[in-house]
Amino acid sequence: GAYDLTLRNFASCRGDIWYFRGGLHCQRATTEDHPPNGSYRAICRDARVQGDTLYATCRLPDMSYRRVSMRNFRSCTGDIAMISGRFRCNQ
Repeated sequence: GAYDLTLRNFASCRGDIWYFRGGLHCQRATTEDHPPNGSYRAICRDARVQGDTLYATCRLPDMSYRRVSMRNFRSCTGDIAMISGRFRCNQ
């Protein structure tokens, strides 16, 4: 039989890719892997989650961009904002 060696929606893969029963497979992202909503999104781009840390590239007051992170972001019950180049949890 024919083999399907195309992995659809590759961008949603997290971790390893493997071959099984004639096709390529990967672990898909879960809702926990998606960056949370928050006002930081107005000035940040490329937000991603790894474990309990939120990462993004954010615009600073001088209009330059810097990569920033926030550990334990899931404990923030309010808005996550970007203030003076740092993530802030407004509870």
